[in-house]
Amino acid sequence: MMEKVRRFMQGRYGVDELSRFLMFLSIGMIFLGGITGNGLLNLLSVVFIGIAYARLLSRNFYRCSSQNQKYLKLRYKVMGRWSGFLTRFRERKIYRFYSCPKCSQKVRIPRGQGKVRITCPKCSTEFSGKS
Repeated sequence: MMEKVRRFMQGRYGVDELSRFLMFLSIGMIFLGGITGNGLLNLLSVVFIGIAYARLLSRNFYRCSSQNQKYLKLRYKVMGRWSGFLTRFRERKIYRFYSCPKCSQKVRIPRGQGKVRITCPKCSTEFSGKS
C-alpha cells in the first residue's frame, strides 16, 4: 500500500509551510465554527483544506514554490515586527526606545542617563532624548 502512495506522489509538489498553515487554519476554523455554530467558518475551512490538498497534489513546482516564498516573506515580516515588539516590551524597564526621525531606525538607550544626544547607527543623524 505504501509503495502505491509513493508512486502516486512521485512528481507532485507535496507539503510545504503554506500548506501546513492552511491546514492548521482550517482546523482552527472548524473548531471555532463548532463553538459558535457559524456555518460560514465551516465552509471556509473546507475551502482552505481543498486549497491545501490541491497544492499538495499539484505538479506545478514553480507556481507552488513561488506562492510558498511569498507566504514565507509575509510571515517573516509579521513575525519580525511581533518579535521586535515583544523584545521592546520585555526590556522596557531597563531601556528607553527611540526612533530616528530621519530613517525610523529603533535605538535603545539605558534608563537613568538623563538627557542624552543620540546618534543613529544607520544614518548618523543626531537627535536628543530623555532617558
